[in-house]
Amino acid sequence: DLIGQWAKDDPKVLEESVSAIQKEAQSMTGLTENLLFLARSDAGRLKLRKADVPVAALLQEVAAESRLIAPDHPFDCEAPEGLLPCADRRLLTQALRALVDNAVKYTPAGGSIRLRSAEKAGSIELTVAVSGIGIPEKDLPHIVDRFYRVDKDRSREKGGSGLGLAIVRSIVQAHHGDIRIRSGAERGTAVTMILPSDGPDAAFAKRPV
Repeated sequence: DLIGQWAKDDPKVLEESVSAIQKEAQSMTGLTENLLFLARSDAGRLKLRKADVPVAALLQEVAAESRLIAPDHPFDCEAPEGLLPCADRRLLTQALRALVDNAVKYTPAGGSIRLRSAEKAGSIELTVAVSGIGIPEKDLPHIVDRFYRVDKDRSREKGGSGLGLAIVRSIVQAHHGDIRIRSGAERGTAVTMILPSDGPDAAFAKRPV
């Protein structure tokens, strides 16, 4: 309505208006896709295409593309060869990208973002860790809840739907794994996806968040 009333004869205002509409449409599309993903997960309709996933290659791939998208942040990758969980590579990539996206949004330019993996006690851990101010202790139990935001004003400024960590948790749980989040005022935040090393059907003792 505003375009029809004010912008049709002003190319600059028209361009700004169209750009704003496109941005909002992209945001709504992303939100809809995320909600549909979670709905499929809730209904048990998340289909996994499982195969041995070379974790080192996966982390290096995500780190390389992240350096192109966020050149103001140094990305360090520590991934030993030989870790091969039986998992859906596409979904693990989606989860890692969601964690890196959060890390980029809430880490100041120049702040380090680290991707690492390790094998511990019958499980394989994939971690995205960032430097920064950390997450208040009172918020930690809730940050994987849908639409939960630690800093409402900053989250609104940075964009996003508040569904990224909920999607990560759904992907990890679909693999019979768990998610662990550690944060502190002086040591930043680390989010770890814990997957059974022998595949998603292996016996696996869940660990607390």
